[in-house]
Amino acid sequence: MKKIYGTLLVFIVSLIYLSALAPTVSFRDSGDMVSAAFVLGISHPSGFPLYMLLGKLFSFIPFGEAGSRMALLSLLSASFACFFVYLSVKTLTSDRLPGLLSAVFLAFALTFWSYAEIGEKYSLYALFASILLYLAVIGRIYLYAFFFGLGLTHHLALIVFGLPSIYLLWITSRKKTILRTAGISLLCFSAPLVLYLYLPLRAVAGTPLSWGSPDTLEKFINHITAREYRYAMFTGEPLSFPAKLYAQAVLNFIREFTLAGYITGLCGGVYLFMKNRKAAIFLFLALLSNISIFVNYNILDQQNIGTYYFASFVIFSILIGCGAWTLNGKSLKKSGYLKAAVLLALFAVCLNLLGLNYGKTDRSSDWKYRDYGYNLLKSIEPGSMLFTNGDIPLFSLWYNQYVNGHDKKIDIMTLRSIDVEKTIEKNYPLQKIYFNAFPYESLGWKNYFAVPEGIVYRIYKKNRQEIKIDLKALLKKWEGYSIRGVYGAGDKKDLIISKLYAESHLMQGEFFADNGFYSEALEQFEKTLRIFPDYIMAYLNVGLLAEQAGNTIAARSFYLNALKAMKNDSDGGELKQLRRQLREIL
Repeated sequence: MKKIYGTLLVFIVSLIYLSALAPTVSFRDSGDMVSAAFVLGISHPSGFPLYMLLGKLFSFIPFGEAGSRMALLSLLSASFACFFVYLSVKTLTSDRLPGLLSAVFLAFALTFWSYAEIGEKYSLYALFASILLYLAVIGRIYLYAFFFGLGLTHHLALIVFGLPSIYLLWITSRKKTILRTAGISLLCFSAPLVLYLYLPLRAVAGTPLSWGSPDTLEKFINHITAREYRYAMFTGEPLSFPAKLYAQAVLNFIREFTLAGYITGLCGGVYLFMKNRKAAIFLFLALLSNISIFVNYNILDQQNIGTYYFASFVIFSILIGCGAWTLNGKSLKKSGYLKAAVLLALFAVCLNLLGLNYGKTDRSSDWKYRDYGYNLLKSIEPGSMLFTNGDIPLFSLWYNQYVNGHDKKIDIMTLRSIDVEKTIEKNYPLQKIYFNAFPYESLGWKNYFAVPEGIVYRIYKKNRQEIKIDLKALLKKWEGYSIRGVYGAGDKKDLIISKLYAESHLMQGEFFADNGFYSEALEQFEKTLRIFPDYIMAYLNVGLLAEQAGNTIAARSFYLNALKAMKNDSDGGELKQLRRQLREIL
């Protein structure tokens, strides 16, 4: 009977997660992680060797796409992370209900839940954090050391347990045996690190996806220490630190756990310090380490910063359970109704989290990342060169090439540290060259320019007097695309792919309009607005077409919509000038 609560917890949480599971590759680094694991390759630093092996194991599941199979790894990791949170709180409070409450708070926290639905690395990182916390609570130092080392073969963010580990060793060892305990712990910690040999072995073996090719000692060390990303550590402005600390250590946690959960967690921290000071200090050291390191991580994508706090989310969910216990404890001992009301209120907050976040985390119809890579490959001829403008298009291509078998033997180029025009000059006579996003730098090129052809832009030489426009072929490209979850879907979870489609429609429409195909241009602009109702340039272009057709009333309406959209945009100089011009027209 004692085990049934934890079993039911895992089952119910997994069932809810399963209903929202991604059917294929999804956002962030999903395309990289899934594709590299599928071919036993090497992903971006630090390489994540444990994930590569586990992901490959899950890829053998005989149903669904590989992206969905590896999403199951995330699902199970997240569910069992909640289970170990339940065990930790139950151990600290000797009460099942606070343990269940804390686990449910974690399960339905927005960022934690979002990554439980896709093939990504963060849920497994959270699972290791929860295992380490439970082993620390029950004082199993050797098992703790082993799982700490094993966890680091998955994600370096677990380094936040370094300082707490030293403290744990100190409080669980006797003075006479501390050196012996430390030696055995070091052996347990070091043994699983041998998994990092996966990286040079696979690099030498010639895997098709080998990020950084760590086949020498220098490249191996650079890869496992994530040297590529060190530029983002401790490089922010000192004056911005207080604001970032408030945003990440306060607002971030309130957003995940609600204000009620945040206050309950703070109460839990105070209670635990009074009841079990050693456990409280361990949790505090881990929490402080996590915040101190990653509040200084100046990555461009601030929406992704929450993933580096998964260890802190696990810790804070434990504190919420402790807080629920103390609010439901001695001070309320005489009033059974009041105690029940406190727990019911907190469980109601959890259910509210479930209702609020389900739609935001639901990936069950999310095909747009898989479709985008497929459509890119469909748009270009075999043997071509394709320049990509970021990780998402690149990872979508990899997934379609190496996992779904749509390889057209193309050369994929990224725009990092490369002279694009010289590369085009060198390869243009030999290959057809495309971009997945309009290369605005091409407006300053001497010899080449870009022409929209569906969702890609083909490069032509400027000395060509005319470009033969095959209108039927261009329209057929759009009709032949597999597009799900972009047009009229209203999906605002992540907009990178949607923005790429919207810009493609806009540029295609401008190309049609410049060449006299006005009705086709109007159709493209309308599709742009179906994806992004506030796309300023689309309203302006539709207004110009209406004005050329003599429909001044319609033109005025579109110009007014453009002005409204500008209110939500930045106040750059060009935008201000455009706003003045529109007001003069109106």
